Amino acid sequence: MLRCLKQISKRLFIGGGLIVSQFLLGCVSVDQILIPPVPKKAEGLQFTSPSSYPKSDFKEVKNSTVDLAWQNTKNGNTIAYLSECNPKTDPSLKAMEAENLAALTNVEIVETNDTNYNEREALISTVNGQVDGVEVRIRQVIFKKNGCNFTLSYVGRRKFFDKDEKTFKLFVEGFKAP
Repeated sequence: MLRCLKQISKRLFIGGGLIVSQFLLGCVSVDQILIPPVPKKAEGLQFTSPSSYPKSDFKEVKNSTVDLAWQNTKNGNTIAYLSECNPKTDPSLKAMEAENLAALTNVEIVETNDTNYNEREALISTVNGQVDGVEVRIRQVIFKKNGCNFTLSYVGRRKFFDKDEKTFKLFVEGFKAP
């Protein structure tokens, strides 16, 4: 069961550092049969840490559900990225988006755009929702490159979301997958 919990823990960060995991549907003692192998993380990525930007309030936070994450110490807004490299799985960008949003209630897609990013097809979406009754907003950039699935995310309480949009934009502009 512990293995199942680790496998299902997902990638949603909410202001204040609360990490939301997906529901534990289907976790039974036969989880070794049902759960695919843990995907590898991407290597050779290039990006600038949000904590290194001038006048940044972001600090790196440790979390096993993403590759790296940074949280604004003043308002809890969080920037993170997740890479999953596993040639046996090939979800659509829309399926990846839906998986990322599974822990939200009252989901409202504010904007979604198909675009080109890192020389690949990408999906950029902005979504409002709630976690435990708290109003949140998520912006995510989802793409695939060279056998890896990537999600760059910016998550925060709605009332603080605008504060760090420029920082997320800089992070996205500087993120390069090989």
